Amino acid sequence: MPLHADQEDLTFAFYSPRLDSNFGGPNMNIQEQLGAKIRGLRLRKGWSQELLADICGLHRSHMGEIERGHANVTLATLVIIAEKLETTAAALIRPAPIRKDKAEQRSSIFDVPLKPAG
Repeated sequence: MPLHADQEDLTFAFYSPRLDSNFGGPNMNIQEQLGAKIRGLRLRKGWSQELLADICGLHRSHMGEIERGHANVTLATLVIIAEKLETTAAALIRPAPIRKDKAEQRSSIFDVPLKPAG
């Protein structure tokens, strides 16, 4: 309901800029890039989406939304996911290096440094 009689209802649309990068393909938005990195690290560990969600204390469907780039992730959630995947939040949001070789480009979404053991 409008606050004043002369105001129209406003509809706000979610906007996430599309980035022209070699990370995960051209025109991937920020959430899609983050989700691709999370998915890649999860698969590298051999974990199901449901297992990662449980480990992080998230609902399975929310983890799916994050991996598909359909959810904005809070900083707290990002830190939890990063810790469980043995990396850092900074590594998850850092753009992947630009690759010249097409074969290397396809694997570039997995280029996230892991925390040293110990």
